[in-house]
Amino acid sequence: MNQIKELEQDIKEREVLNIIFFCLIIFIWTWLWLLPIILSPTGLAEPRLHVFLLLGAAGPLVGALLLTFVNEKREGLKRLWKKFWNFKIKRMYLIVSFLLFPMILGIAFLFSVVTEGVVPELGWMAQPWALPLWFFYYFIFAGVFEEFGWRGFLLDRLQMFWSAVESSIVLGAIWAFWHIPAWFITGEAHQGTSFYIFLIWVILLSILFTWIYNNTNGNLLVVVIFHAMADFTLFIFPLQTIFGMIYLGIITVIVILFIISIFGSKKLVREPVELIIQ
Repeated sequence: MNQIKELEQDIKEREVLNIIFFCLIIFIWTWLWLLPIILSPTGLAEPRLHVFLLLGAAGPLVGALLLTFVNEKREGLKRLWKKFWNFKIKRMYLIVSFLLFPMILGIAFLFSVVTEGVVPELGWMAQPWALPLWFFYYFIFAGVFEEFGWRGFLLDRLQMFWSAVESSIVLGAIWAFWHIPAWFITGEAHQGTSFYIFLIWVILLSILFTWIYNNTNGNLLVVVIFHAMADFTLFIFPLQTIFGMIYLGIITVIVILFIISIFGSKKLVREPVELIIQ
């Protein structure tokens, strides 16, 4: 019994180090690659600097691959890949991954237009044929680049110590602070927005992502799609005002509270009901 406890303690200590090293790797990697863009007076107006932006976005992927290889060698990398290359997805969660954000953001967009009387410029309407390419862009550079790290590596380790909701809050905070350089890049969409609202929004998203991840047995493909749709839908329905973001946040909170009340905060998975026969 003591040996089992010692083994469990050793595993937890190792995973604490993995969490710390992962955070160090992703912050150092991403922030160093973004530094040239931050220092540039033209920012993203200079096309060649977009390469640094894409390289910086790979921080979570790099951290996940590097630490998985260090800990588990090639077998670990194979297991990580199988979590992504897995088409066994419950239909309900596949539908949610594709449609939830378009529904919420579509409603928020229409509400913003009706109440404010201003129709934001929809640049993509000039080239609607390019929308599949934009989705592929977000699938790779938002979904794959980030989700291999956030959900593929970090989430399971956080859930060794905290409940699903608590782990989601911690992950969401790390996720949000990882984005901080965006506020210092000229021409970046985050400039002029409130970081605190962004932090709340990302934590709420993190709970949603954990809910889908846990209910699909750790399927990375579905959360990659979910992440891609989150960013892609914001590209389609840009919310120009803080009011629109608040309204969007309210809808998301309602969804989160609904999910937590039904699935429970511990695992965000609805436990089967046990029938007691007397």
